[in-house]
Amino acid sequence: MCAIFGIVGDYDQKEAEKAFASLRHRGMDGSASIVQPSLFLGSHRLAITSCGEPMLQPLEREGYMLLFNGEIYNYQELAESLGVTGESEAEVLLASYRAWGDDFVKHLRGMYAIAL
Repeated sequence: MCAIFGIVGDYDQKEAEKAFASLRHRGMDGSASIVQPSLFLGSHRLAITSCGEPMLQPLEREGYMLLFNGEIYNYQELAESLGVTGESEAEVLLASYRAWGDDFVKHLRGMYAIAL
């Protein structure tokens, strides 16, 4: 299982980096983070299976940031209905959110954790 990690609000950067690093064993195939004042988002990726193009997260697009871990069983169906091609599950999730707002989760089938 991958690891997603986030802090919103005031934080100690060294402590946040230490906590994030402690999850490294959960995803040895790649790590990425966004570090800003009042925001720390990170992901450690474990590549078991891949739907679409593999992508390190956090995903940052057009003012949105997304962390995702899990599997969306109807990923391809969602991609087709939204006109999204050749994208990662994370990008399909973001497109779903942009299309349906908070109700996007009503369209998902699978097991997942998402921070948006």
